[in-house]
Amino acid sequence: DRTDGVFRRVCFRIWHFGSHIGRPDVGLTMLTEVTDVASKVASSVKVPVIYDADTGYGNAINRRQAYRTAGADMAFPEGLLSREEIQQVCEAVPGSILYNRTGVSPNLSAVELQEIGVDLVINPGGAMRAAAQAMWDYYSAFGEEYNGQDERLKAANKGHPLADLHSIFGFGEIREFEAEFLPEEEAAKYNGAAGFQP
Repeated sequence: DRTDGVFRRVCFRIWHFGSHIGRPDVGLTMLTEVTDVASKVASSVKVPVIYDADTGYGNAINRRQAYRTAGADMAFPEGLLSREEIQQVCEAVPGSILYNRTGVSPNLSAVELQEIGVDLVINPGGAMRAAAQAMWDYYSAFGEEYNGQDERLKAANKGHPLADLHSIFGFGEIREFEAEFLPEEEAAKYNGAAGFQP
């Protein structure tokens, strides 16, 4: 399914962009950096994009109302500390509300969150921790057994939706662009190259 593949690519790209300054997510980015990265992600896909605007650069409820007025499809209140705070935002901000169930925020059930007005729940921190642990485990074993570890991973990934990372990252689309726009004499330079092969 193309949409499913694009969604996975969005996850990978956001994870990459989210660490572009190489520092923890503690409000070190400027508004210009946030909007620049958001626009790059949004322009590279045709599915809805969820983006954390860092501190929001203003009062909590007022800034979310301003984003909604500016055309945002969904408000993303971050760092809410209680069920009451979540409900207050849901009641004060018009439209859909996204809830990031991670960090200091209450670990409420999907039913509870729906009851107080939350429309979408995410947990990117959990996904990144799972990915980081998998990479740590892989490289720990890789250091002891180089080719064996890689061959076992390939076998385990056979048939997995993420097995073909080249396609997820869009290499196939680049080949299509090249076929359509690259002059024949330029394309000929790559004949026999050992790069990406669909």
